[in-house]
Amino acid sequence: MALGEVYTALQQGTIDGVENPLPVLYNGKFQEVAKYLLLDGHIFNVTNLVVGEDFWNSLTEDQQKLLVDTCKEAGVYQNGVIDKMEGELLEKFKAEGVTIVDPSPELKQSLVDASKKFYSLPEFSNWSDGLYDTVKKAMQ
Repeated sequence: MALGEVYTALQQGTIDGVENPLPVLYNGKFQEVAKYLLLDGHIFNVTNLVVGEDFWNSLTEDQQKLLVDTCKEAGVYQNGVIDKMEGELLEKFKAEGVTIVDPSPELKQSLVDASKKFYSLPEFSNWSDGLYDTVKKAMQ
């Protein structure tokens, strides 16, 4: 569904919720038709930097360390920029009459627990055993 169709569906009551990053929601003007914003943190975006093994092995240990260190520094900077931008967007949402709901850790955990049922649906029976736990561990 295109963003315009989602907007219309919210406006008409065909759907009662949508999820997207804050900039997409704000720039799509969803605050005009949805007056509640739940900050449940169900998605955490990560930027990965990938290089080929041949390239990596062609670098000296000092160059490898420099690359890793500068990538970490860039990640910290990027996270700061995103945090600032999201804070500004939340203020804009509030100014336009949107109620921001930041659930308690207990409520967030109950949402996580409820979503785990998804992984046991018959449609996903071909997933390998322990896939959820493997992915969760890799995210830490």
